[in-house]
Amino acid sequence: MSEWTFEELLNLLGNGVSQGRINPSRYARALLEAGAVHPRDRIAVLRRHLDLNAETLNTLRNSALPRMPSGPAAELQYRLARFPQAIHFPENPEKAALMPTPPTGNKGLRYTFLRKIGRGSSARVILVMDHNLGREVAMKIQLSRPDDKDDLRARFLEEAQATGQLEHPNIIPIYDLGMLESGELFYTMKFVRKSNFRRVIHRLRRGHPDTTHNYGLIKLLTIFNQICMAVDYAHSKGVIHRDLKPENILLGDYGEVIVMDWGIAKLIGNEIQTSGSFGQPSGRKNTPENTVYGTPEYMAPEQAMGFSDQPAVDIYSLGAILYELLCLSPPFEGKSAVKTMIKAAREK
Repeated sequence: MSEWTFEELLNLLGNGVSQGRINPSRYARALLEAGAVHPRDRIAVLRRHLDLNAETLNTLRNSALPRMPSGPAAELQYRLARFPQAIHFPENPEKAALMPTPPTGNKGLRYTFLRKIGRGSSARVILVMDHNLGREVAMKIQLSRPDDKDDLRARFLEEAQATGQLEHPNIIPIYDLGMLESGELFYTMKFVRKSNFRRVIHRLRRGHPDTTHNYGLIKLLTIFNQICMAVDYAHSKGVIHRDLKPENILLGDYGEVIVMDWGIAKLIGNEIQTSGSFGQPSGRKNTPENTVYGTPEYMAPEQAMGFSDQPAVDIYSLGAILYELLCLSPPFEGKSAVKTMIKAAREK
């Protein structure tokens, strides 16, 4: 077997899993073992775990299935073995050429791009069709930059892991977590079709007839009560949201109220367990101490000074949201973020 390089061997084995000739669980275990040894010993590990011989390799090599590209893609295949439901997402997502999921034996495509939903400073969100489940889901993809640090990627993973463990009807559910062929991390979540609370408040402020009719005071307070229940549950699990605002409250077609965007959440206690990688423990990558995160109009004074490790900052944000849904404007507004925070700190 000396004529085979490790990368070439991975190409063949990936085809073998796709064909059902190699057990996907054994394949994953073999790759994990190979990753723990010196590169020169990896082929021997694969041979031992998968009972490889010349006949098996020749059968795979002569397979009608297309071979995976060599080089970086082979290393990617190793990295994704721990999380097999990863996808290839093209530079132009509208073309939506997605990678199959060989370890599940599915010969189809897992995700198909449908349309863009939104984009922020650190991630973009798109709508995709999940063919394994037969439904539309929202996919959040971390925006990769040349200067990205490991702690940013770890924080994205922990966002998905922490949110996924917050099992509450008013908290966005997470369905899948993985890595794109480009190296970008992603997770999928429920797609809420209707609107966010910000849009409702904006239309109420403008006197939109249908919105005014559909969102009376009782309806608004009912929505607010569900937000409070979600936050109370999160606090009971040791999670502080730290960026509660109307934009992060989704309203569904059937009365759903969903609190989302837990990207800068603070974890306290041990109820929620996260890691900086797929299934491997690591130190938490919470935001650094004395760093200001949040939205000024809904930020507690102590949070504006970099102290946001107590549930009280969320309580303050809830109060600001309640004020806005009653008065249709935030309690404090300034010409800049700094002036808004100063007004909040002085309470005037």
